[in-house]
Amino acid sequence: MNISRYFTGLYVALLLFSSARAQTVNGSIRFEDGQVLSIETSITTKVVQHTGQQVIDFIVKASGFHQYEVTGRTDSGTRLLHLMHYVTYMVDGMGRQIKLDSRKEQDLASADGPYLKDLLQHPFSIQIDSNGKTIKADPV
Repeated sequence: MNISRYFTGLYVALLLFSSARAQTVNGSIRFEDGQVLSIETSITTKVVQHTGQQVIDFIVKASGFHQYEVTGRTDSGTRLLHLMHYVTYMVDGMGRQIKLDSRKEQDLASADGPYLKDLLQHPFSIQIDSNGKTIKADPV
């Protein structure tokens, strides 16, 4: 497995986990049709592995910009369209440093370019209830 794909997958998994573990809200959440919510996320993590007498560590820094557009609203919930505008990450470990930025043409033309393009070109339709709990998420 390509190391940069591994860490991109790790970043996306961490983003999904962090959004699933969002703060709780008392009462109902209300959105307006057409409202756009923009969220910029960033994460820094250090992964340390012990193998025999050696310690291998990786530092991963990643960020992304997401937009959620309200496409439908009822009393019981809201439908959102999720778009990912960019993702960046830097991995530093085992004497190598890998940087990728989906806003740079040279990175989109690299071996990992198709994976980055796939992330950016596939929006999701997300259905949440009035308390903010995700009911359903489907690729569009």
